[in-house]
Amino acid sequence: MWLAGFQTVSQAAFTTYLPLLSLLLGAVVVGLTADHVRQDATFRHWEQAHSSTDGAG
Repeated sequence: MWLAGFQTVSQAAFTTYLPLLSLLLGAVVVGLTADHVRQDATFRHWEQAHSSTDGAG
């Protein structure tokens, strides 16, 4: 009898937490992507600033 109750509870938890988990995962992916883009832009800016003497040679 407890198995049916467990299935009901797990199904309710699944339908409740799945959207939250997907939102959390999306936020993590967006955060990591934004951080990567920011680091890439910083690196390119640093690279351009320090390689300006190479263009004259």
